[in-house]
Amino acid sequence: MARAANRPRRRREAKSRDPRGPNLGRSAPGADDLQETHVTSESILIFGAGGYGRCVADTARLAGFEVAAFVDIAAREPMFGAPVLSEAEVFASSDLPRAGVVALGDNALRERTVEAIRKQWPDFRFVTVVHPRACVADSAVIEEGGVVLAGAVINPAAVLGAHASIYTNAIVEHDAVLDAYVTLAPGAVTAGTTRIGRRSFVGLNACISHGVTVGDDVVIGAASAVIKPLAALSVAVGAPARVVRERKVGERYL
Repeated sequence: MARAANRPRRRREAKSRDPRGPNLGRSAPGADDLQETHVTSESILIFGAGGYGRCVADTARLAGFEVAAFVDIAAREPMFGAPVLSEAEVFASSDLPRAGVVALGDNALRERTVEAIRKQWPDFRFVTVVHPRACVADSAVIEEGGVVLAGAVINPAAVLGAHASIYTNAIVEHDAVLDAYVTLAPGAVTAGTTRIGRRSFVGLNACISHGVTVGDDVVIGAASAVIKPLAALSVAVGAPARVVRERKVGERYL
């Protein structure tokens, strides 16, 4: 049908949309801004005073916790204004909080420490520590003692088992399940519906393909690409990842 002569052609004004969204030009919140969002604080203990312990302490502070003390093998100089006490001192005290987190990088050592704490203090409560700049979906589950550092992403329906450690910028995709004491090193990625067994370690920038299952006590080397299932106690490296040897239960890898 011909357009009527007296009907002007409608002109559509294209609205420009910046793909970066409405926050373009706004500066990211600084540490002071993050602290202001947490009004109340809870005093906790951090078991581990090494590099990872410092990362967890900084994350805990930004998440609204107050570090009452660090716990290490032996007492030494304070860190971040908090005392570093020996395990013997801590377990002999009745004044310290009965809540905290185990910040030890080695998965098997972290598990043994948790068991020792439970034996000494059955009422001890393990807290979850999540950095304010981590992205955690509402439907994701983080069980007791879990730690999620800055820039990490935990997508919908993902499950982090007890005392899992998710380092800086690591990604746990939708419906992935990580068993207890799993560690994802900085930049590691697990695709959707993956399954990672107890005490397994995924190295720097390593990735695990969609739906792949990794057994217990597996170590995956840095920058490896896992595209097939890995049996328990495997050490796998490369892209694609290949098993190079078997481990012993509790063997140190750090």
